[in-house]
Amino acid sequence: MDHNATTAVKPSVTDAVTGAMGVIGNASSVHGPGRAVRRIIEDARDKVAAAINVRPDRVVFTGNGTEANNMALKGGVGKTVLASAIEHPSVRSVVDHDVIAVDDRGCVNVDDLAEKLHGLTSPALVSVMLVNNETGVIQPVQEIVRIAKSSGAMVHCDAVQGFGKIVVDMIDLGVDMLTLSAHKIGGPQGVGAVVLAPGVDIKPLIRGGGQEHRLVARQGAVHQVAVDLGRRQQVGEQHQRPQEGEAEHRHQGRDPVPAAGAQQAAVRLQARQGLAVPQAVTADGAAHQAVDGLHHREMGT
Repeated sequence: MDHNATTAVKPSVTDAVTGAMGVIGNASSVHGPGRAVRRIIEDARDKVAAAINVRPDRVVFTGNGTEANNMALKGGVGKTVLASAIEHPSVRSVVDHDVIAVDDRGCVNVDDLAEKLHGLTSPALVSVMLVNNETGVIQPVQEIVRIAKSSGAMVHCDAVQGFGKIVVDMIDLGVDMLTLSAHKIGGPQGVGAVVLAPGVDIKPLIRGGGQEHRLVARQGAVHQVAVDLGRRQQVGEQHQRPQEGEAEHRHQGRDPVPAAGAQQAAVRLQARQGLAVPQAVTADGAAHQAVDGLHHREMGT
């Protein structure tokens, strides 16, 4: 049930990755096998870029979402970082930062952000997620970008939880850096990407071979990584809501969603009222116990 944490690997993804693993070669090589691997990587890069409306050369594949967030935050050395109180640990624990408050709905307090930016005397980087990984609440990223840009700040958006659930358009959002992870939309863990707006440059975390525009010093199974995220992007598109429906949903709120099956009466799933993706609900203690009981019976434990 907890697909906010991770999802099962889609059969189409398994097939795509298995096929890519059979193509042997170093993508940095100029011979035939190397060029074959390079084509796989670039095809996946094209798919991801098209999904979020950027040029393919702005997509940098990483080992996971955590690595992508680290690259975004540590790559812009010398900036004061402001991050919301509800960010993922891969943001909150990466660099020293000022905390942006959130309101009782779980939304970033834009007035607090504006006040903190007003008091700064050095360049800033604001880091705010698109969708919260626990509540499903959609953050007002476009408004955050407007406030940040008026103070000369850059914006990083951790879109891991939103990619594949709502429309993610980097140009519409207006952010400078966007991070993604594949295992939230039907693929295996260990694949991510950091996406850079035109003119935005970051420094690599590790220096070495110079893969991925000299930002990732790792050959590894990069073509399997790339084809996986590209395939998952296609799978994720099937679950994205149209922009109009998303806007309507934000204002309507949601009713509690009952669990199916024999434990329906016992399981109470409390959906967050307000600005949330439709796939996310919050379960109370009784719901957790009932769901755990169903899981153990299914597993025979």
